[in-house]
Amino acid sequence: MVFDSANAAIDLFAESETEFVLGKAVASAYDLVAGHHSVHTIQGSLEAGERRIQEIEARLQAAGRFKASAPWETQ
Repeated sequence: MVFDSANAAIDLFAESETEFVLGKAVASAYDLVAGHHSVHTIQGSLEAGERRIQEIEARLQAAGRFKASAPWETQ
């Protein structure tokens, strides 16, 4: 994630098949805490959210409904 304010062009280059997500938003009036999956305004909320994601992932894996892998790994 990159949080920056600019009026310049963004140049993108991919050497192979790539997926890319670009978003924009109004600047937050609060300091932000960025994690792997989300952004929060309070560290404790971020930690609770990431724990919850891990719990859901573990439950889905145990049920055989989810296989965690890095996006660059082939299946």
